[in-house]
Amino acid sequence: MDSPICSNCNLKEEQTVHHLYWECPSTQRFWTLIQSWYEVNTNSVISLDWHHVFLGHTTETPLLDVAVVLAKYHIHVRKCSHEEPNFHVWREQIKNWRTFEKYHAIA
Repeated sequence: MDSPICSNCNLKEEQTVHHLYWECPSTQRFWTLIQSWYEVNTNSVISLDWHHVFLGHTTETPLLDVAVVLAKYHIHVRKCSHEEPNFHVWREQIKNWRTFEKYHAIA
């Protein structure tokens, strides 16, 4: 049986949904990298908070909404694999999504 304690951090915190997707230090580092990535790629400043993560809709752009959805999926998949979120893997997923969207738009 899996332990209710978060396997990604040393805080010995119960792994609630809020902890997994927002409070866990490894997840916080992941969100910080995503925020920086977005700001560099869009030349804009955002304040990503737990409302964006859990409610999913932002006032920024659809790109940020998609980035958050893919990030949440990435966190879930990595948790199932007993691994921490990985920004570099997520970034490749974003690149693949953009390629797919470009192909789909011209098809």
